[in-house]
Amino acid sequence: MLTTNERYFTMATTSPKNTIMFDDIRRNFIMNPKSGLKIRPFRQAHLNRDRDRELVHLSTYLREIAQYCDDFDQLNHKKWEKYKPDRNRTQHAGSKRKAEDSTPSTPKE
Repeated sequence: MLTTNERYFTMATTSPKNTIMFDDIRRNFIMNPKSGLKIRPFRQAHLNRDRDRELVHLSTYLREIAQYCDDFDQLNHKKWEKYKPDRNRTQHAGSKRKAEDSTPSTPKE
């Protein structure tokens, strides 16, 4: 169960700029189409467990955009597998978020 402060911090810091939903069914993103990332379904797990690399590739994408992208809303998630970050940027979104996460937040009353 989240405390009141934790709920406030979550609501205050969650936005299309820093949130991505992923699923294997595109219609699940109908209310937030720019925030949706469609992945391939994991079918016949007992046969494909050793060959399925979808989540491995997805984790690489998520690490790169967390480090190099300030606004996830500007990304085209339909092409997530071909994403190449701009590694020459001087300010990284990842370091900015770490500073924000370490600062305690108190709700305004």
